[in-house]
Amino acid sequence: MKRLWVVLFLLVISPLTRAGDLQQLLQLVDYVGVDYGEAVADGAVINAAEYEEMQDFAQGITQQVAGLPDSAGKKTLIQQSEQLSGLIAAKAQPADVNALTSRMRLAIVDGYKVTVVPRKQPDLARGAQLYSEQCASCHGASGDGLGPLAKGMEPPPINFRDHERYSQRTLYGLYNTITQGVPETAMTSYHELSAHDRWSMTFYVGQLATADDQRNAGEALLADPKLVSLTDIQKLTVITPAQAVSEFGADGGALMGYLRANPAALFSKDSPLQFSRHRLDDVLVAYRDGERETAYQLAVEAYLEGFELIEQGLNAVDSGLRIEIEQAMTGLRNQIRQGVSVEELESSIIDIKGKLDVASDRLEGRSLSGAAAFASAFFILIREGLEALLVVAALAAFLVKTEHRNSVHYLHIGWIGALAAGFLTWLASVSLIEISGAGREITEGIAALLARAVLFYVGFWLHDKTNGAQ
Repeated sequence: MKRLWVVLFLLVISPLTRAGDLQQLLQLVDYVGVDYGEAVADGAVINAAEYEEMQDFAQGITQQVAGLPDSAGKKTLIQQSEQLSGLIAAKAQPADVNALTSRMRLAIVDGYKVTVVPRKQPDLARGAQLYSEQCASCHGASGDGLGPLAKGMEPPPINFRDHERYSQRTLYGLYNTITQGVPETAMTSYHELSAHDRWSMTFYVGQLATADDQRNAGEALLADPKLVSLTDIQKLTVITPAQAVSEFGADGGALMGYLRANPAALFSKDSPLQFSRHRLDDVLVAYRDGERETAYQLAVEAYLEGFELIEQGLNAVDSGLRIEIEQAMTGLRNQIRQGVSVEELESSIIDIKGKLDVASDRLEGRSLSGAAAFASAFFILIREGLEALLVVAALAAFLVKTEHRNSVHYLHIGWIGALAAGFLTWLASVSLIEISGAGREITEGIAALLARAVLFYVGFWLHDKTNGAQ
C-alpha cells in the first residue's frame, strides 16, 4: 500500500515533534491535500487502498498535532485535525479536503514560526544539474516521470509536468520531500545535499509544469500592487498555485509561475530580519545537539548581524516593540547559559520570531516618509557639522589672537584632510573590508572613545595656551 509506512513511522516518532520537528507533520498534511483526490471522487471511493491510507494519514496528523508544544493556535489545529478525519470518513469532495489542509499548513507555519524559505537565492542552473544527476533516471530527463528506471516502480515516479499535480503542491512541500525522501520507495532522502542545493532542486522541479506564455505573462505582473503579497517569499513557498489562482485570479497563477522559474525576483533585497529568523533556527538545532557554546554564539549573531541592523528604523516607528525584542533576545541568551530545557528554549524562539514578524509589518506599513527621513538625516548632519565647525573656529580664533595668522593655512589643510580621510575610510569600509556584527560595535565604540579623547585634548590645549598667552 503506497506510503502506508509513513503513518506507522509518524506514530512511533511523534514525540520528536515536541522538540520542534514539524517538517514531518507538514509533509503528511501536504500528502493528504494532494493525494486524497486519488482515493475519492463524487462522494465515492475510487481506490480502496488509497482511501485506507488517507484514513491512516488523518490518524497520524491527529496524533502529531496533539503532541505539538502549547501555543495560541494549537486548539484550532486540534479542531482542524478532527475536522479532517471527519471529512475523510464522510468521503468529502477533494476540494474541501485540500482547502482544509491548506489552512492547516498555514496555521502550523504561522503558529510555530517554521522557517520555510531558502537562505539565499536558489540557483536553477545548479538545480537542473542536480536533477540530471540524481533524478532524471526515474523522473525522466524532462520531468515527465518516464525515466529509464521508472518501469515497474510502485508508486510510479511523480510527473513534474502534470499541471494538475503542480497546482496542488507547495514549494515547501517539495523541499520537504527532497529533504526527507519517502522511505521504502525509490524516492530517497537527499539530506546530505546542502540546503541551498535542495532549494535549487525544489525551484527547478517546481516550475517544470509552467509554460513560457504563463511565465511571460507573470513577468509583466511583478509591479501590480494587487499582487504584491505574492512576491513575499514566505508566502510563495507555502501556498499552492491553485490557492494563488483562488486568491488573486488568473494573474496570481501567472505570477507564481514566473516567480518559481525566476527566484531572483524574490531576492532583490536582503532582509536582516530574515537573517535573524534563520539564525534562531540554527540556535535551536545547536542547542538540541548539546552544543550550548555554539548556540550562544549563534544567538549573538541573530541580534548583531540581523535585528541590530534595523533597530534604529524600528525605534522610529515602534520603540516599545524594539525594547521587547531586545529584552527577548537577551533573555534567550540567558536561557542558553542557564541550560533550560529544549522545549523552553524552543518556546522562547517561537515568541521572538513572532515579534520579528510584527516588526516586519511595522517597518513595511509605518515606515518614515521620505520627508521625515530627509529631515532626520539633515538635522543629524547639521548637529555634527556645527560641532566640527566650532572646533575649527576656536582654533582659528586662537591663531589670530596669538598673532599666528601665517599658520591658518595649516588649519585649512587639516580640515580638508579630515574630509578626505573620512571619505577614504567610508570607501574602505564598503569595498575593501567587511565590518559587521561585533566588529561593527567595537569599531563604533573605539571611534567614539577616540573622538572624545581628541576633543578633550583640544579643549585642554586651547585652555592652557590661552591662559599662557594672558
